[in-house]
Amino acid sequence: FQGERRRGKSSLTKHDKRKQEERGGVFPHVMICLWILLSLSLQSTTMASRCEEARETLDKNWVGSSTIPAFGLYPHQWSWDTAFITYGHATYNTTKAQIELESLFEGQWENGLLPHIVFNPNVAPSAYFPGSDYWLSSTMSNDLAPLGVETSGIVNPPVHVSAVLNLVRRDPSSPQTASFLHRIYPKLSRWMGYLLNERDPDGNSLVYIRHPWESGMDNAPQWDAVLDNITVPSGSIPPYHRTDLNHSNPKDRPSNWTYDRFVFLMICARNRSYSEAAISASDGTGCPFIVEDPLFNSILVQAAKDMAELALLLKPANPTESKHWMEVASRVAKALESLWSDELRMLASRDMRTKKPLLSRVIAGFAPLLIRQPFPGGPPSYYDNLLRSLQSPATFWSQYGVPTLAIDDPRFNRRLYWRGPAWYNMDWLFLRGLQTVGSNATDTVAEGLLNRMESMVDESGMREYWDPLNGTAHGTNSFSWTAALHLDVFCDQNVN
Repeated sequence: FQGERRRGKSSLTKHDKRKQEERGGVFPHVMICLWILLSLSLQSTTMASRCEEARETLDKNWVGSSTIPAFGLYPHQWSWDTAFITYGHATYNTTKAQIELESLFEGQWENGLLPHIVFNPNVAPSAYFPGSDYWLSSTMSNDLAPLGVETSGIVNPPVHVSAVLNLVRRDPSSPQTASFLHRIYPKLSRWMGYLLNERDPDGNSLVYIRHPWESGMDNAPQWDAVLDNITVPSGSIPPYHRTDLNHSNPKDRPSNWTYDRFVFLMICARNRSYSEAAISASDGTGCPFIVEDPLFNSILVQAAKDMAELALLLKPANPTESKHWMEVASRVAKALESLWSDELRMLASRDMRTKKPLLSRVIAGFAPLLIRQPFPGGPPSYYDNLLRSLQSPATFWSQYGVPTLAIDDPRFNRRLYWRGPAWYNMDWLFLRGLQTVGSNATDTVAEGLLNRMESMVDESGMREYWDPLNGTAHGTNSFSWTAALHLDVFCDQNVN
């Protein structure tokens, strides 16, 4: 407007010029204000639209007593997906969130193991690989697995305790909440007890994972050194058909070479009747993948902290158990320090077979940042180093989420599953941890994560994962945990 006025000003009188100057001092400011209001209105409309899309995604993926991650690619109930999904349901239907968790725990094993998949009997076996006919948990686990429910024979990180605490905090005084906690707490305790008692053979307070899938980061580069040393003898695994390639671009999925080793490790555990003692045996008869993972163990620290709080929310409260769980959290948090790598300036997984660190600059190296304050025993000495490393644009501080592998690593792949792309759940874990600290440094990082998470969804909706450099979405559509965690962060109205 000012440009148009300047071009015609020679025809104006002095009086007109003075009036114009008076108006000109106000008019641009009015236009700026109007532009800001319009922008905010559009932003609010976009946000409301994305919130509605997120709720529709969860409702569409609900299959009666649980929410599948996505139709086609993931047709069953996944363990840590379920925990994340309840954060979304909790924003508008806590009853559904409770049903979701209790449905998962119907698959819990006698020894406390919480399987990473509970299979839907209404889904054809041919719809997903590896299906229940490959795990054979109900017939080859020496009666550890339940008979009425088919499950896998491995686990996911124990994010379930935090999910339960989120639900209880929303309405701690209601009879429904008290009843739910009374039912679920003993199951959580058995789940935690299994990890602490059966997954720590050397007694160093760090639990092991025995399959890459247990980390939740299936084909992440830190597993390469272990998988490279696994020879799959001809005929040692039955023929199989990868159904994942029917629903996703093969360029987005792990290679066949990697899948052969995934299957080999499955069968290794199955052939040992899913006995942790046999699987982790160090006499050469155990399975080759026994790894201490910083992500899994950091989530275990948070889970133990949350068990301590849940024990006090029981009716009656149990301060003795609360103290026990805080001691567990402190022990595991202290043990995490042994995974620090001066070379990487972050934590590294450790191969229990070779006793050597798996040196890869991956997102799991930042895992202690997800632990919510107060940090058991006080913040570790490496905490500030992790914050600084995370904010390096050359490695991890990309425009669209935190990449799963450092950008300058030669193996970085912008679209290949856990070998580069950004995942919404990882940013969310760090966000929720950092938001509890309250320092200028952590607030800055948390704000940056919020902006990146908003940009990821704004670009393409509820997708599975993203190219961290340009925001291109990959994987499946209408992905449940993205929808759920978006609701938790951006759309929570606490409507039951």
